[in-house]
Formats: sequence, structure tokens, C-alpha cells
Amino acid sequence: MKPIKRTTSMLLCGILFFIMVTPAGAISSLSVTASGATSETNKLTITLTFPDPVETAAVRIVGSDPKVYADPALTVPVTLTASKAALTLRQAHTFLYVDNSGTLYTVDIVSPRAAVTYKDAATFADWAKYYIQFLNYGGGGMMTGDGVSFRPADQLTRFETAVLAAKLLGIDPFLISFKNPYADKLAGWARPSVLALTRLGVLNGEKTDKGLYFRGERHITRSEVAKIFVGILLLLRENSTDAAALVKDQGYTLEGRSFADLADVAAWAKPCLTLAVCRYKIIEGSRRDGKLYLLPRAEITRAEIAVMVGKLTGYNAKDLLRGYIGTLSAVYDEESKKDTVMSKAFFEAYNAALASLNAGDAGSECKKRFDALYTAVEKRLGGLIYLSPSHQMDNRYAGYDTTEGAQMIAVGTLVYETLKAKGYDVYLTPKETSLVYRADEANAKGAICYVSIHSNAVTGTNNGSAQGTTVYYSNNPGSKSLAKAIYDPLAALTPTKDNGIINDSLTRLPYKEIRLPKMANVIAEVEYHDYAPYAKWIIEHRSDLAAAIVKGIETYMKSL
Repeated sequence: MKPIKRTTSMLLCGILFFIMVTPAGAISSLSVTASGATSETNKLTITLTFPDPVETAAVRIVGSDPKVYADPALTVPVTLTASKAALTLRQAHTFLYVDNSGTLYTVDIVSPRAAVTYKDAATFADWAKYYIQFLNYGGGGMMTGDGVSFRPADQLTRFETAVLAAKLLGIDPFLISFKNPYADKLAGWARPSVLALTRLGVLNGEKTDKGLYFRGERHITRSEVAKIFVGILLLLRENSTDAAALVKDQGYTLEGRSFADLADVAAWAKPCLTLAVCRYKIIEGSRRDGKLYLLPRAEITRAEIAVMVGKLTGYNAKDLLRGYIGTLSAVYDEESKKDTVMSKAFFEAYNAALASLNAGDAGSECKKRFDALYTAVEKRLGGLIYLSPSHQMDNRYAGYDTTEGAQMIAVGTLVYETLKAKGYDVYLTPKETSLVYRADEANAKGAICYVSIHSNAVTGTNNGSAQGTTVYYSNNPGSKSLAKAIYDPLAALTPTKDNGIINDSLTRLPYKEIRLPKMANVIAEVEYHDYAPYAKWIIEHRSDLAAAIVKGIETYMKSL
């Protein structure tokens, strides 16, 4: 980073939600706010705020999944006041495409949910308990029961499974309507989901001489659920709908896996069951009397499908502990507005429970530790970590066709992904966000620490004498400790002589990212990029730099 003026561009960002913008056309960003709870009967009111004035006729919702909403006629206009467009959604998690005069915005909306304590929690089996809890909190209300009980032993109907599948795809089928191919009556609360997923090819009915029947009230079997869930995974991950072709191409087989009831697998279900077991690992089977059964014709229970949904969304037992504790902390902080700093004792208890899982301890000790954390939600994982990598795309690296912005965004992304996987509440600012707005945004979000990530340069020519790591900090409480925690692992990593930590608040004109944030804040200059050998080292050690910064942030968080 050079001590010169930085380019600015305005980004408006939501308080409760984050957004992603597609790399097509002339694109700006949207501000997203929301009010109201989300359930099948209680709509969530969403307001999209545009950075520039727009015309009422120009704004429209073009849906959530391009395969569903490819037809331009299947669009929904939204109510517009000035530069704000209002709409309503009927599910907890939705992806939307918003077209404003040819500019396409992609908005990812996650509804906040209050904590629910199930009255029948004592009946949850150990193999399903963590998944059931996760799907209520971290899953954004993916499965919530009736608001009082979860009823783990109940079976699901085809209607209920259709609504769940729509949530998994992140679509809001209530936005549009499709032609109904079914001869039997569809329940109003499930009809949009059934029709949208039929259009996708994920759901189908039963052909008879009298027409096509969906039979939505019928309990759904494990084979049928495997077909639906694998159909979703094929759409999202494989860009295909042909399970049999994928099985043949990859050589997957159920034979040799010791299932005692393979003969019960219907021919139509075998490709999807094979992928569910062998590729996606969302089904493991059930052991009874010393034998392993696939149970393809059995009606699935709510507990069983909760485990499958958790696995389908990429979570396993180890990740659940991390993610669930992190979401509990967010729920508690939102309710209490109390101090967000996690106690050292809680961090140690969290690590002990995680170590139990990593050691393969799925027994009473791990369960005991997890339950202790669950009942002590007030001892939470900590506040928001705000990451601000350099956005300076004009600062060229000596000898290489790259820039400070490109390299530091790559490092910042690795830091973000690592901290997120560990369960921290962390935000990575987009490169378009101006430095002034980054500070305002971090202040508004109530971030507990602010970490700016840069590589360094001098005015003029660097012959290699300007080198090493420098970390600047402010007078804000905790800034010096944060600076030292990050500097130590960075300095140990860099091959050149380092420059220590510097209180930039004492300089004549402190950097904006030092003087504007109100929390503990630092600027980490990882190395000089205007000397080719040092630039090469940065490029080749991005993952190491990210690991060092993560180590420093964790050291600081544990000290609180």
C-alpha cells in the first residue's frame, strides 16, 4: 500500500443480509433490509434499495433458479417507491434475480430466526440431534417442526418433502405459477413448490390411464427422497439430470457394500440410491441384528430426513458443532444486545468438545460437553470480525502481471473461509467498497475487530532495502494487542527483516482505516511488492500469509 489517495466507489450493503452481484453488464450493488418472521404462512417483507433512481416498470423479480425462471414471461413486478422496491417472500432462505433496466442483481436473503426449544428434544436420537438443532438455527429454519415440537418419529408426506426441496434449492415458488400437469388436487400451501420442482424435473408423479397423479398426502419412501435429493445435487453440482449416466461414467455400485436388502431396490431408484450412498454420502443405511440395511421401501422419518438434509447441505458432525455454536452466539447477541466478547472459559470448552469429535468420540462425554455449551449460550463465540483486503487494482507488482488488490483479495478470501469454517462471525468486504464506507459499515455492524490486509510499496524505486512486515494500529482499545497478535506469526513467516508494530494514530495524517473504525483495528502490510523477488514471494505464499493472519486473529479472540 502506498501513502497515496485511494480510489472510491459507493457500495450500499444490507444490515441484516449479504448480497452477491453477477459479473454481467453494468452492475451496482443493492441494499437489502427485512422485517417480519418467515414461515409457510407468515411472509417476510423485503426492501431492495437501489443506488440510483429507477422507474417502476423497470424493476422485476425474475425468480430464483435460472432453469425454473428462464422464460421472460414468468416474471413478477415489485412495488416501487422512489428507489426502493418492496416484495414479500414465504421461506427462510431465498436467492433472487432482480432485473432493473437490463442490470441483473443477484440477492441472497437469509431470514433471521428466533431460537426454538423443542418440547420433545429429549426424544432426539444422538445420531440425529445435532442435525435437528442445526436445521432450526444455522439452517435458517429449513426444518422447524410446529414451533413447539419437532416430532422426529413422524413420517413426511410428498407435499412436505416438496416444500423442503424448494427450500434446499433456495427458490421461492410463490413468486410465479406454472401449469399444473396433475389430475389430483394439490394442497395450496404445497402447490407452488410441487409445480416448480416438477418443472425442474426433480419431482414427478404416477402415470395412470386417468392421467398423472402426484399423491401428495402419501408418506414418502427413502427411495423417493433419494431420487429428489440426488436430483437437486445433480442440478446444483453436476449440471446434469442423468443419474444413471453419472453412475456408469464413475463406476459407482451398491454391490459389495454389505447391504442385506439390495434385492428390494427398484430399478428406477437404483441410480439415485447409488449416488446417494457412494458419491454424496447422504445415506449410510441402518444396522439391525448385526446386518446393514438400505431400507429403500421404508417410509422416511423426520429425524432421518433431517440428517440427510444436513449432509446434503455440506455439514457433518464435526462441522455442525462449529457452525451451530456460532449461530447460537448470533441468536443470543441479537436477543440480548449484551457484551459480545466470548469468555476464555467458553473457548476452552468449545475446543474440548471439538477435540472430542475430532477424536471420534460420539459417546456421552462429547454429548455432555455439547449440551453444556448449548445451555450456556451467553458464553458465545465472539463478535463480528471485519476483513478489509486492499482494493487497489492500480498498484502493480514488480515483474508480475498482477496487482496489490488482486493478491490481497485472494489472501483475504482465504482468511475469511478459514475463520468461517471455524465458526467465527466474519465479514469480507467486496473490493468495490470505498475505505470510508468500510469503516462506517464496520461501525454499523458492531464489529469487534477490523483487520485491513495490504502489501507495501515505496514512492520511487525499491532496490530491496524496503522490506518486511509492518502492522499499523490505532489508539482504540485492543488495537495494539491485535497488532502484536497478527504481527508475530507474519514476522516469523517473512524471509526479510521486519519493521514491528506502529501506532499510526500518532502520525500527522493517520490512514483512514486507522482513524475511522471505532473498534480494535489494524492494517497489516505483509511485505513489499515493488521489488520483484519480494513480489514473487507474496504470490507464492498467499496461503501461508492467510494462515498467519488467522492465527493472529484467533490469538486475539482467545485473549478476550
